[in-house]
Amino acid sequence: MDKLVHFSDVQYVNFNLLMAIHANVQRDPISAAYQFHLSNQQIEKLAHLSLEDLESLAANMRSECLFAPRANLEQLLEAPPGLTIALAAVSGKLKDQAANTLIERRAYPTS
Repeated sequence: MDKLVHFSDVQYVNFNLLMAIHANVQRDPISAAYQFHLSNQQIEKLAHLSLEDLESLAANMRSECLFAPRANLEQLLEAPPGLTIALAAVSGKLKDQAANTLIERRAYPTS
């Protein structure tokens, strides 16, 4: 019996990224959390999944990408190659600061 799974392009990308992240989580969870921007809960769940679980998840996501492109992808595509890492780092930091600012504003009542 043929158990070969035929993936669409989206399923293939999902599965390969899930496998890469899973392998990193197994090897070094702290590094994986940093590299892939994962929460502790995501690390815990990924650590306990088997490759069959990852394959099943990818296979059931026929046309939905699990990993959306960065918000500044267009800017990175237009930038000179040597500048992309700096732009990626700065835009990620600004996004984190904006999220923290929003949380801080909600934490304090305004008069």
